[in-house]
Amino acid sequence: YSERNTSNLSNFIQWWDENKQKETIVVPEGVNAIQVMTIHKSKGLAFNVVMIPFNWEGGKNYSEIWVDASIQTNNLLHNALIKTSRKLENSDFSKEYKKEQELRLLDNLNKLYVATTRSKERLYIYSKEYPKITDSFLRSGKLNSFLYHYNISNTLEIGDSFEKHSMKHKPSLEVFSCSPREKIDWRNLVSLNKSSEKSWSIDSQNSVKDFGKLFHLVLSKVRYREDIDQICLDLYLKGICSKDNRFKLISASKKLLSDSRMQVFFDDKWEVKNEREILTPNGEIYIPDRLLVSDEKTIILDYKTGTPRKQYVNQIIQYSNILQLMGYSNIEKYLIYTNTVKLVHKV
Repeated sequence: YSERNTSNLSNFIQWWDENKQKETIVVPEGVNAIQVMTIHKSKGLAFNVVMIPFNWEGGKNYSEIWVDASIQTNNLLHNALIKTSRKLENSDFSKEYKKEQELRLLDNLNKLYVATTRSKERLYIYSKEYPKITDSFLRSGKLNSFLYHYNISNTLEIGDSFEKHSMKHKPSLEVFSCSPREKIDWRNLVSLNKSSEKSWSIDSQNSVKDFGKLFHLVLSKVRYREDIDQICLDLYLKGICSKDNRFKLISASKKLLSDSRMQVFFDDKWEVKNEREILTPNGEIYIPDRLLVSDEKTIILDYKTGTPRKQYVNQIIQYSNILQLMGYSNIEKYLIYTNTVKLVHKV
């Protein structure tokens, strides 16, 4: 503070009151000092002595959850953010409330595991006294509720006393040799997901390329034309697309599906399979955008928002060959180039 401002004590105190929640002091490694940090920050680290000084209630004793409120609001409000409380146990949202409680308990249990496994030599846990033992306390996920489950009534000591344990003891170095091994090709062990709907951010959606990805994502989720509004709303609520792009996607999708050349592919006579994974015997995964199945024939659709390429033709032919091996017959293949005059390309 003194480097940027005057060394005035009253000004510093005022500045500190305004910024104390944001400013931190970084202690370099090797300095003989106590490190104060959150449990999340301590992940992957280890210390000779660890102290857990209090319960982890956080700033509030409740959480907020998103629920489907269509029935309660007569379809006026599809999604609502509500505060959790015990009143929800006997409400229409009891299932969502119980799931949220279970997730909070699991999260606190994970924090307990991380916190209690950071110490190499000594661990001190300071906890509040037990309140009135109620069902809500037992399910609260607070530190003292976990201790109560283990029948710890007052003080518990485990391990050697401080006098017997030398903190200056250094373990002897064990030397061992490794036999040479052949390098394993990672490509035989790791497969890449070919669908990445969240690989872009809202801030970069203004480019034609990113909008094309969003448009492809919407088309891959549409079963029938009336699904478009809800799909675009879901993408917006999940933060995948911006508000402006939501309405652009609705307009572009409805315009495309209104084309007479596309209507045959969205007839309700078809059994629709969107983005279904196909696993081959050799472990490869293929995901056609849209499969239409009837008693007479099978249609493969693949949407492309760019220019026609030979590799797209080879890809859809490969889909067809795999489906034939699976027993599908009379297969037709179509590439849908959304940005070209010739919209539907039969392969």
